Amino acid sequence: MTLAPPEPGETLETWKPRQVRKLLNRDGTAHLEGARTRREIMDNGGPDIDSGYADNKVVQSAQRVFNNVTEGSTTWNDAVQELGDIYGAQPNAVLGGDMRGYYDKLANGAWSSFHKGRWHGPPSGGS
Repeated sequence: MTLAPPEPGETLETWKPRQVRKLLNRDGTAHLEGARTRREIMDNGGPDIDSGYADNKVVQSAQRVFNNVTEGSTTWNDAVQELGDIYGAQPNAVLGGDMRGYYDKLANGAWSSFHKGRWHGPPSGGS
């Protein structure tokens, strides 16, 4: 997912939180889809594809949150946001800080690029 360019006249204060949220939701969706896939495989007699990640907080949370979705106690969209927030709080081992902070810095860099005239829209021929 690429960050969307700001709308004409949009400020960093309104644009950046929306872009960071999109990135966190992307990650939340990926982990929730992983939990769904794990459940489907195991329900059909297959192996536990997450057994090597038993101590991973995000994977554990994804299983818990997916259970909440299947039980009807939360919606898919709320689950995506919850997992995005959990993922965002995870440490970034390479750059330090957490993933939300990393995405914040990424958005700051994109904002600068968009305003220095380096943004020319999405690549042609793509969707």
